[in-house]
Formats: sequence, C-alpha cells, structure tokens
Amino acid sequence: MKNQRSFISRMQEHLKNNQFHSFPQADIWGRRVEYDLDHREIRFIPEDEDIEIHQYSPYHLGKKLYQLHKASAGFAHPQNHPLNLKGKWSEHWFKRLKRIQKVRDHIYKQGIQSKFEELFLENYSYFNQLAQVALFYLEDLNYPEVVNALEAYGTLAYRSFSWDFVKESEDGYLFVRPESWILDIPTRDLGHFVKNSSMETLGYEDSVELLRGYQSGRELEKSEYHLIYASMLFPSRWVRLVEKYMNRQNYPDIEWEEEILELNDSYQEWERVLGEYNEKIYEEFGVEVTPVEWLLPNR
Repeated sequence: MKNQRSFISRMQEHLKNNQFHSFPQADIWGRRVEYDLDHREIRFIPEDEDIEIHQYSPYHLGKKLYQLHKASAGFAHPQNHPLNLKGKWSEHWFKRLKRIQKVRDHIYKQGIQSKFEELFLENYSYFNQLAQVALFYLEDLNYPEVVNALEAYGTLAYRSFSWDFVKESEDGYLFVRPESWILDIPTRDLGHFVKNSSMETLGYEDSVELLRGYQSGRELEKSEYHLIYASMLFPSRWVRLVEKYMNRQNYPDIEWEEEILELNDSYQEWERVLGEYNEKIYEEFGVEVTPVEWLLPNR
C-alpha cells in the first residue's frame, strides 16, 4: 500500500509537470476523492453521491489516452518496482497457465467433483491452445526487444483498461481509479480496450475509432497491432474464472456451472471476432497482422 501511494503521488506530479491535467477521481486509501483539472483543489466525495460514467466518443478517448501515455514518458522508477510489469506479459501468462494446469492435474487425480470441473476438462485443450498461441505471438515478435522500443512512448498503463476507467467532465475525459495504475508500455491499454470493447459488442467499431483517435497523436508501430492481438488471444476471462474456482470458498454466491456455461457460449462468438481482427486491421490501417489460421472465417 505504501509503495502504491508513493507511486500514484509521484506519477500524478510527473503528469502535471508534463502538462497533463486530467487527474482522476478514485476510491483510494478509504476515501473517495476528486481532483480538479488544475490539481489545486481536492474535494472529498460523500459516500452516497453517485458518480456517472459516460460513454462518449471512442475517438476522443483515444486522443486523451495518447496524451496520458505521452505525459507519462520518462517517469523514473527502479526496474524492480513492484508495479513494474514492462516486459513481463509472457512470464505472467505462463505462470497463470501453470496454475491452471495444476488444477487440471488435481481433478484428474481426485476425480471430477462437480459439473464445473467436468466442463472445465472438456474445454481445457481449447482454451489452453488459445493461450499458447498468444505466447507464441509474443515470442515471434521478439517481445523483450519490442518492449524496449515502445517504452519511449510512455510508462503508465492500467491493469485492464476499459470504459470503466474514464469519467466525462465539462473539459473532456478524466481518467479515474489510479489505484489500478501500473508501469507498462502504452500498448497494454490499447490491447485491453480493444479486447474488452470487442468482447462486449462482438465487433470492432469502437476499437477502430479509439485507435484512430490515438493515432492523431502518433502512428502505431506494426508490432503494436500484433501485441494487441496477443492480448486478445489470451483467454483471461477463462483463467480468472478458474482461478476463482480454486478459491471458491471466497465466492459463495457464484453459480459455478452457470458461469462456465455462459463463458463457453460467449467464446463461440468471440472466436468469430478474433478471426476477423486481421482483415479489419488491414482494411482500416493497412497493416498486415499474422493470422491464426484456424480462427479465420471460412477456414
């Protein structure tokens, strides 16, 4: 907590010094606070006051996100900072997959104890294959080298960026919930937005608009389109659900069979969206992204 507080304070000061003033409202340290646009005043928000999150133009959000990333460039931090996830996607994904593999092996050893476990085993190979393809994408890109090149564009990202982290104000978007800030390359936010948005809408309209707005500031590197796709391919929703199941005593209200059935059904549609990514990116931005053959339409 102390490291997080220090990081947030230092990053906010760094952003302000680089003329970025869209500071956030957030739930941190037990009290809800809102910073005004010039960071001169702090207003504590009453617990019963509703905070409305608006979904305005993805294009303008992309422009603002670029400005946030640009302002974060050059932020000084030790490489071993606990919130530094730059260059650690492969390591993080691999560790999570190993935990899931242990769940599978445990079920094989003790026998199936629930419908959830039966459905998990039935679909394990499919989701594991998606995850392995995502890891292959990173390896094929020479991920560490790409990270080193992209770090110059910014050092601040959210753990999983989506509409949930922006708030509309009279002067444009505010970025909220800095307790979810980490240190990573800007492409992390782009990848998570495209993934979260396209999973919700089963299309790319908002994602394309956000990428267009972002590129009003700088043109994306070709490698970034591949990183976005790797982020989309990794089956994080499946991994999170299984991780929760591993600690199911902490989630007494979850209907496990219903959750995994819903997830399996959603991935049938998500597979179609994944298969359309390459064509959509080429159509909109003229960039060729290496396809996953078995995901392509009409394969």
